Amino acid sequence: MEEEKKEKNEEINPPLNKEDSAFLEEEKESDDLKMCLKDKEEYLSGWKRAKADLENYKREEASRVEMLVKFANVTLLKDLLAVMDSFDLAIKVESENKGIISIRTQLESFLLKNGMAPIKAMGEKFNPEIHEAVGEEEKTGESGIVVVEIERGWKLYEKVLRPAKVKVSK
Repeated sequence: MEEEKKEKNEEINPPLNKEDSAFLEEEKESDDLKMCLKDKEEYLSGWKRAKADLENYKREEASRVEMLVKFANVTLLKDLLAVMDSFDLAIKVESENKGIISIRTQLESFLLKNGMAPIKAMGEKFNPEIHEAVGEEEKTGESGIVVVEIERGWKLYEKVLRPAKVKVSK
């Protein structure tokens, strides 16, 4: 009985000769190579994604640090605006005092060097992003135009640090 099973098995699956076994070995190696190539592609694409993620992170971090450095002195600069307002008030009272004018000019140049810029208000169309309306005045001509600047506004780079307080024409 066992011999019959063996004969039937040999009829269905004949014994392998050297050429057939070599072919199967090559086919197995080819499958292994294909798997290795597939794994290589997966690892390579993963590495490329990780590298791109790292580059994006570095760029975003550099941008964030740049913003932190730009706006690190906001509190100091806001406090200096109060001093600037005091000089402007002193000049209105004593317009002839060269010392006060000189100190105010030095302070303004310091602010400008550090990224500050005054907001132009007089004669401009009212813009709620950079102006704060504190009143209206009857004037002939176009309405919505700034006619009185009560307090000067300032920007730090392109960010409004303090809006200009103004009166607008009706």
